[in-house]
Amino acid sequence: MTKGFLPVALLLLTACNQKIDSANQKTFITKPECEGTAIPRQYLVRWKTGKFSTVFARDREELIENFVRPNVDDLEFVEQDQKLIISLPIEPQSIASSGSATDWGQDKINAKYAWDRNILGQNIIVAVVDSGVETNHYLLNKNIFINQPERAGQPGVDDDHNGYIDDINGWNFADNSPINNDEVGHGTHVSGIIASQHTSSRSLGVAPAARILPLDFMGTDGGSASDAIESLQYAAQMGAKIINASWGGETCSASLLSAIKDLETSDILFISAAGNSAHNISYYPEFPAAFDLPKQLTVGASTASNYLAAFSNYGPLVDLVAPGSDVYSTYNGNGFQTMSGTSMATPFVSGVAALLWSAKPTASAMEIKNSILSGVIQGFYDVQTRGQLNVPNSLSLLN
Repeated sequence: MTKGFLPVALLLLTACNQKIDSANQKTFITKPECEGTAIPRQYLVRWKTGKFSTVFARDREELIENFVRPNVDDLEFVEQDQKLIISLPIEPQSIASSGSATDWGQDKINAKYAWDRNILGQNIIVAVVDSGVETNHYLLNKNIFINQPERAGQPGVDDDHNGYIDDINGWNFADNSPINNDEVGHGTHVSGIIASQHTSSRSLGVAPAARILPLDFMGTDGGSASDAIESLQYAAQMGAKIINASWGGETCSASLLSAIKDLETSDILFISAAGNSAHNISYYPEFPAAFDLPKQLTVGASTASNYLAAFSNYGPLVDLVAPGSDVYSTYNGNGFQTMSGTSMATPFVSGVAALLWSAKPTASAMEIKNSILSGVIQGFYDVQTRGQLNVPNSLSLLN
């Protein structure tokens, strides 16, 4: 996706916008409920070629006159860029202790069943589209994706010709650089749940041989839909099988929906957090959780007592639950934290998807999804399957 300072008009084909010019069905205005998350003077364009670009304008009149009219035949739609956030109901707390008590989520889904059979997520790339990853964390550093042509190439040169220079370990789309820091700690925590290495005292990574592809698109104040879309496209380009999306926003981005739909052609499984508003997202939708696409899984959070976490969103648009309350994982500064949220539940499902794909590398995304959904353990959960993630059941269903 390219960026430039070109004027562009607002046009969108979702409930977030309303038509303002019957003579031009591609021109729309942002509805009031979307204005709070709209990024001023920044707009997203989807071209008929399927490509996206981000453009900037002083006001709507300038956009329509100088950009939409000259380019209308080549445009699919244009909308105002939107802010996306990490929703975390409980502040992280440092944990000094170690041992099996910190691994309750891994025990709850019986991940050890796969580990004992040497099913570890080998050769599966999981893109963590988030706040970045502390790539030198001592339990993550061996599991970070390496772009070999760039590592072996010349500094300052796009050696693999993918449009990104020196992207050895992913990309920072917020800063448009190969520097992958995690100023929030969220992405590092998520990554540890998916694929941190095991030690004699800790077995935190659900898929400890999977590869984490760090894609940074947000900071402490969130990120933009435009940068999220670039991250998704990059993940597909670099061969990710799974995308972990522990973030969300209002119902205001047709571009994001289109970009996630585009992933289906690459047979990628998109796994999203249900959100932490304690709402039924059929009535109070948050996105991408409520998109309900064929190759998407939306994850709510459960507790160690086998209940839906009080903060978790729920309803028929949430597919299943996974451990999400007081989850212990890697954190910035070579440290560890407990965190709670559907952001933590989602990487449990991403890790299990990596286990399943390593057990059957020829499986399709739909096979992996169906095995996960059909393998749940029934419980007191107001979600579509009524169940919680379970490794042995899902593996047994993967023919």
